[in-house]
Amino acid sequence: MRISILPIVLCGCLLIHLFLIQNHTLRSDEGTHAILAMFYKDLIINLRSFNSFNDVLEFATEYAIKYPKITPIYPPLYHLLLTTLFLVKESVFVGRLLNLSITILTAFVIYKLGLKLLDSEKCAILSSVFFLNFTTIFTHTTRLMMDIPQALVFSLVLLYYLELKKKRRIGWREVLILSILLTIAFLTKFFSVFLVPTILLDSFFSRRKIFKHCLLSIVLSGIIISPYSFLFLKFRLYKFFLKVATSAFHSRWIYFDFPRNFGFFIGWFVAPSTILFLWKNRKNVLLMSWFFLPLLTFMFFRDCDIRFAYILMPIYAISCGFTMKKIYALRSKQRRNIIIGLIFGLMILQLFHNIYLSYESFRYPIDEFMGMAEKKGNILILSEEPVYSSVYIFYGRLNNIQGNIIRPCLLLKSNLTDNLLEEWGIRYIIDQNQSIDEIAKDSLNLTLAGELKTEDYDLRLFETPIEKEVECNYICRLEGKVCKEDGFSGFLKLIGK
Repeated sequence: MRISILPIVLCGCLLIHLFLIQNHTLRSDEGTHAILAMFYKDLIINLRSFNSFNDVLEFATEYAIKYPKITPIYPPLYHLLLTTLFLVKESVFVGRLLNLSITILTAFVIYKLGLKLLDSEKCAILSSVFFLNFTTIFTHTTRLMMDIPQALVFSLVLLYYLELKKKRRIGWREVLILSILLTIAFLTKFFSVFLVPTILLDSFFSRRKIFKHCLLSIVLSGIIISPYSFLFLKFRLYKFFLKVATSAFHSRWIYFDFPRNFGFFIGWFVAPSTILFLWKNRKNVLLMSWFFLPLLTFMFFRDCDIRFAYILMPIYAISCGFTMKKIYALRSKQRRNIIIGLIFGLMILQLFHNIYLSYESFRYPIDEFMGMAEKKGNILILSEEPVYSSVYIFYGRLNNIQGNIIRPCLLLKSNLTDNLLEEWGIRYIIDQNQSIDEIAKDSLNLTLAGELKTEDYDLRLFETPIEKEVECNYICRLEGKVCKEDGFSGFLKLIGK
């Protein structure tokens, strides 16, 4: 297997996902991240109009009231990168191209890690192939989310750290580069914090001479991100983060559901490969810290999702490459060829299964649907299924919807009544789950303003007689109302509850 095969694999990944890229509707968190990128874009465009930091806070407050899915708990780097593309063109396609490029770059970094850990070019390439074929990676390759970018920067830092371990002398240049890479990782996603104990433990036990240099790089990185850390503490954003992190979501055992996470056809291969690889490298402090510290920590979270463990995906992929190396070393050529043929056959089946899972026969026309809301006034979404509210919020932004979009969490403590519509200035109601029957329609004096109906879905836009403009919104995670006249202090009161 020659090095020329890797570009072919990466180009193949590019072509497959270019075929799929326009075929699926945005998912829940994608709408959130896209709106955040729009926020940074509008913030940059309006920078000259701000006279003080309070002006920025007021701008952010008004933006959150209009688009109630923006949140300050995410580090800003990924959204700023997405913003640079949105400054050129506001497009879902452009954003997905960014994440596709990041996935391909991550596969290349895994190849480089595989070269160092496996000492085999062939198996390093196979590690990248397995990574790209993991079901959870395949389905997230083009999604506007932070998880694969997190895997990229995490792997990149450890790749550079492995380079440092080989150097006889380390100077300020190496310390500065490592601190910059750590800063990039910390500003991409919070799970990069696991880099700190991983690097410090390995440098202390494996090569103590570079421990002080690694510690200095971490300190420098902390100084660089201190302005963001100050804001995080100053405005008690950690409380908002804790509200999210402590909300139950999925089982803690989801991290061990290998068929679901890695694929029905190759999941059985990933599990024993990981066990074998870690056992053979049980004295490797770097690998042990990298794998077990995050995994055990995630097991204590109530909010559990395999996406959190994407920083472990390089280990799973390299484990598969390690097992392939063992198979290639079998003395019996016939047995070796049978096993390799079986595994490659399963990988091809997994690829087609992943394409099947990612391909949708139709795409919800949310963009066209939101264009039907032409009058001023707020819009209430009745349910989060089949399309999440953040997607409507994002397309509302693209269609310059004049009112605020209010999410269905408002109805958890209130019933849909004339008084509620009046209180919140609801001019439109989005019913995507046939929640409003004829009786409710007549009692609330609703008229059908638009409808998109097929055998698969029924989207209805109802118009109310309310012409009252209310500059307020209900913030779901904080479980409270924030109005324009309250300013940023309204958010602080909710956060401090």
